[in-house]
Amino acid sequence: MKRISLLCVLILLVSIALTGCGGRKPDSVGIVQAIGIDKANDGFNLSLQVFRVSSSGSQTPIDSSKTNVEVISAEGKTIANAVQLCENQLGKKIFFGHNQLLVINKEVEDIYSCLDYFINNDDAYIGMIVAATEKKAKDIISADISSGAVAAETMKKIFDISKKDGYCTDSRFYKVISNYINTKGTAVLPLIEKRSQAISDKSKESGEPAQDTLEIKKAILVKDSKFSETLETDEVFGINYFLSQVDDADMTVNTSYGTESAKLHSVKQNAEITEQNNSVAIDKEITVRITLEKEESKDHIDEIKAEVEKKIKEYIESACKKLFYENSADVMNITSLIRQKDYKLYKKLKDDPDEFIKNIKTDIKVSAVY
Repeated sequence: MKRISLLCVLILLVSIALTGCGGRKPDSVGIVQAIGIDKANDGFNLSLQVFRVSSSGSQTPIDSSKTNVEVISAEGKTIANAVQLCENQLGKKIFFGHNQLLVINKEVEDIYSCLDYFINNDDAYIGMIVAATEKKAKDIISADISSGAVAAETMKKIFDISKKDGYCTDSRFYKVISNYINTKGTAVLPLIEKRSQAISDKSKESGEPAQDTLEIKKAILVKDSKFSETLETDEVFGINYFLSQVDDADMTVNTSYGTESAKLHSVKQNAEITEQNNSVAIDKEITVRITLEKEESKDHIDEIKAEVEKKIKEYIESACKKLFYENSADVMNITSLIRQKDYKLYKKLKDDPDEFIKNIKTDIKVSAVY
């Protein structure tokens, strides 16, 4: 654990100094945009989405009809072995400083053995998105979802939008590593799925294939460096509302006047920690701000606020049930919260974190303001 902490600090310091590819020419490095890791018979199957450059060394001109990336793959006993084989295949040094996305197949048995390589890599971009998939990770990073210079940029936008809407937890690389250190080896990663869109009449006439699309509607729990239970959409919402990490989510509620739509924005949170018979009680107050899509909805604002508060409370209680009581998973960083609020209590409970997480009692209060 100490080693991971030191490495995390090291990579943060190194990232400040990173300014790009240094003095290397574009044609001397393989600039990675997305990474996929699948389980192999003896190790890992690593796939890299690499920016394609011309043989003369200049960047390929942007062509709206083509994707200027290629995907290369290699199998190795470790990630480092597989990277070396990719470099041999490409004939270039691999550079991870512009990577946007790291996708890990659900069948991989030790997630942090994958992440450890990038912790130790001076070039790794600590802001890359880390995600999981139930399908082949190679298929995800090979998805034909965009045209132009960098397909991975389109992938990253999907994650950014999903996070803003509350469908996706914050899974940037440095955040995942930080969560692992601070929450006794737990994290939540978005679960990504590739779908092929229906072929339009125009595409049929031109003979163009249907483009792929990526979707994030669920997440997966990581505990003790292994993939665990799948989290449903409501449970992901619950995590984000509990942590006040919802920027601009849509919510539809049923009122006596009919269906109403609102946008929600996290405002603030406050938590009080008390000890009750060798367990921890958390009184959590969460405030969200409502904006309405229709001016006439203001006439029903009190009922809308009440329904919003009820829904958010249900989301959070659902997440707490799955994470605390069923899996003893400290995804919501309760250990850190207790350490900040009551260090004596933290010292008393830290020797058996699973037991005290399982016995947490929560009292959630949600206030919607307009």
